[in-house]
Amino acid sequence: MNKLIIEIGQYGRTVLGRVVGMPESLRSTGVTMTHATYGKYAIKSLLEPQLKRNTLFIGGTNKSVDNHEFVFQFDNVEDATTAITCIEYCVRTINQMLEEQVTTQPTMNIPMIHLQ
Repeated sequence: MNKLIIEIGQYGRTVLGRVVGMPESLRSTGVTMTHATYGKYAIKSLLEPQLKRNTLFIGGTNKSVDNHEFVFQFDNVEDATTAITCIEYCVRTINQMLEEQVTTQPTMNIPMIHLQ
């Protein structure tokens, strides 16, 4: 697996999802990016998939829970929608960086699932 794939959805002010796949090179690392409109958002790897206000934790040192779902309830629907936008932006950017490292692969599309 040479790309980060996230399934993510929103139900009101709740965001839920799971990490479908990720390259081992992302394990125990982290990236903080700044979205032009919404500010800083981070994708990190520590222990297990988990969602916080401004950070999505992907698979980490506890590989046995890599496929577990993450859920976070935001203060309002707008914040939840913003989090999904930022996560999508970060995933696309990370996958572009991964693609640049392996120039022989074709352009990758990131499958996203939105539950509304």
